[in-house]
Amino acid sequence: MFNRTGITKIVGVAPVQILFDVEHQMSVPVMVDKTISSYVTENGRKIVKAGTPLTGDLLNRASAFSLGVTAGTKGVFTLQITTAFANDESLTIAGTTYTKKATESVSDKQFSGSTAAEQVTSLLKMVTTANYTVAAVSGSTDKLGFTQKTPNASDTSGPTVSKTSSTGAIGSVTKVTDPVDGSANAVGILLHDVDITDDNANGTLLIWGFVNVDRLEPTPKALISSALVTALSGKVYFLKDN
Repeated sequence: MFNRTGITKIVGVAPVQILFDVEHQMSVPVMVDKTISSYVTENGRKIVKAGTPLTGDLLNRASAFSLGVTAGTKGVFTLQITTAFANDESLTIAGTTYTKKATESVSDKQFSGSTAAEQVTSLLKMVTTANYTVAAVSGSTDKLGFTQKTPNASDTSGPTVSKTSSTGAIGSVTKVTDPVDGSANAVGILLHDVDITDDNANGTLLIWGFVNVDRLEPTPKALISSALVTALSGKVYFLKDN
């Protein structure tokens, strides 16, 4: 009888727990603004994820709380291979060494290719850094592009690079876009996901406690800047597992 038309099965999913310490925290109910731009789309719905910083009037929480940070400008840098590397010569980028070999091996960080363009194509498959997103450079085949993952105005030189070769040659890292720090006026951190597809929606705002950054999804995690940490100093503390 439970298989009749009109009956829908819904599988519940436990909410992500972003707190480092669930016992020591203070949170309050708030309204979340439907116009917040930092959301993810899930099943056609606009979801503001747990960990998103919000700003608003804590004395008037019936008024919708908006996004509590501005994104800033991410610095963009490029690195050009001006002369192709010979076999067994190495290129070090942000502390990781990549070696030119006849055969490419992504897992062993061995790049291949007889020209600078071919070597850049190979390197793009394996170069990763903690602070930069690595990608091809539009309109150029012999350059690697590095974009800051989080805007950092104090970083004006890009990733560190060096080489151990007499044949292969690289240019200096070139700054394409000046980085500009974001700003923050957040008063708390959204504790659970909120659906803002249809209108302002009820949410829970953490105003004192300890957030485990490692449990945040990529969209809210990208908003955890030095400006945000300063804005919430003494109120919300951001920690990692180790």
